[in-house]
Amino acid sequence: MGLISRHRRIWLLLALPFLFMPALANIFGIARPTEEDAPIHTPQSTAEWLSLPRAVDAWLNGNFGFRAAMLRGNSQLRFALHSPTTSRAAYGENGWLYLTDDAVFQQSMGLRMRVPLVTQLADIAGRLQAELGMRGARVVVAVPPNSQSIKRETLPRWARVDGVRTEYDVLRDALAERKIAFADLRTLLREEETRAEVYLKTDTHWNNHGALVAFNEVMRAAGRAGWTVDPSRVETGMEDVKENGLARMIGLEGVLFDRQPVIDLTSYAPTPYRIENLADRTEQPTYVATSEGNAGGPTVMVIGDSFTRYYFREFLMLKASRLIWTHHDQCAFDWALVERYKPDLLILAPTERYGLCAPGRAPRNEPALR
Repeated sequence: MGLISRHRRIWLLLALPFLFMPALANIFGIARPTEEDAPIHTPQSTAEWLSLPRAVDAWLNGNFGFRAAMLRGNSQLRFALHSPTTSRAAYGENGWLYLTDDAVFQQSMGLRMRVPLVTQLADIAGRLQAELGMRGARVVVAVPPNSQSIKRETLPRWARVDGVRTEYDVLRDALAERKIAFADLRTLLREEETRAEVYLKTDTHWNNHGALVAFNEVMRAAGRAGWTVDPSRVETGMEDVKENGLARMIGLEGVLFDRQPVIDLTSYAPTPYRIENLADRTEQPTYVATSEGNAGGPTVMVIGDSFTRYYFREFLMLKASRLIWTHHDQCAFDWALVERYKPDLLILAPTERYGLCAPGRAPRNEPALR
């Protein structure tokens, strides 16, 4: 009697092709590497020769057989079963995705209250207002809400809470005590959500419509109602969204899609402007946009993040002669930029997720802290 019984040999013969299928797929070019996979180059130095085994191992992990197709299939199956492939994303109702980083669910549910750090942000806004107010400039605070705070009917059922006090409320009240202008974007966007989508389904950000109505509210809070942009004049159809951060995070970029209104500002006769990047950060560096056509107009500074870096620029440059955008860096922004550019309007706009100072953070180069 052989090592393998006769009736099992048939199953072995049937199984062998499946075992060798990944290798054969690579040999015959059936399974091709994706564009993101780095090729293996012939080593040119001793160090490269020594690192070659590790490089080959990484390449095989990324390219062997039908790995990409199997990962994509796994992601699609788990999406259908509401079983995330990463702890950084949560599935809501009707295909909505939500970020879980930084305990953002707990923040929007009122379970995370870092009052001293929120109050510190309000204090910084007060110092900005004290400095700029001496020459007639204005400060307005606007906090783009978490999608969990706005798109509530599609939240996971365990996250649906109403009427709770959150850090957003703490900041709003602290600013009111200091008599600092505040654009309540949470109230605005919750109301607007009953009429139109204001956030992206497969990303953490608001969509073009949400950004536009939020911008208008910020301008009203800043006392510049004449700077508002009429959505009915500029929203001209729908477009596919190119950035789908949450879909990419769960391995379904190109499978899950988002659409949003197209914004066309032609009717407002925008003037050309040039942009200078200051290269002070690797990600989202400070930039200065200057419009010769609006020469003599006001200078605006935005201390914000990805919710304002691009979304607000085109709207502001309809009127501003110069726009300085810099990252808030959880209160560690460079105060020297305020002194250098002397804005007529300063918008402090950290998203709700980062609407507070990180421990140990303070503005760099602030005179009072030098």
